[in-house]
Amino acid sequence: MQPATDTAVMAYKGLDGVPLWLLFGIAILALVLFGIAQARKRK
Repeated sequence: MQPATDTAVMAYKGLDGVPLWLLFGIAILALVLFGIAQARKRK
């Protein structure tokens, strides 16, 4: 296999079959929820 296709497959399938975009989505969602929780605590 060529390195370019390897990278594309990694980006699509990610680690252990979990797509990287899904991991990024979960991370962003967690940060947003954490921010909302912090904002509510301050009020």
